[in-house]
Amino acid sequence: MIVYTIPNETIDALVYQVLGKTVGIVEIVYQNSQDLSKLPVILPIGKEVNLLESVYEKNFNFINLWD
Repeated sequence: MIVYTIPNETIDALVYQVLGKTVGIVEIVYQNSQDLSKLPVILPIGKEVNLLESVYEKNFNFINLWD
């Protein structure tokens, strides 16, 4: 999934806005896009960021409170 940055945005803010969480995902985004690590913390407007679909479809462990 390709997303584009808006003014005054960071990678963690972008990931949270799109996916709703950042734990473990920000690291994956940086690993897959080496050019992002060369940019300042506040990303330029319109920077293309590739968020993997497989990251979006994380498995969750649910606890059933009642049998």
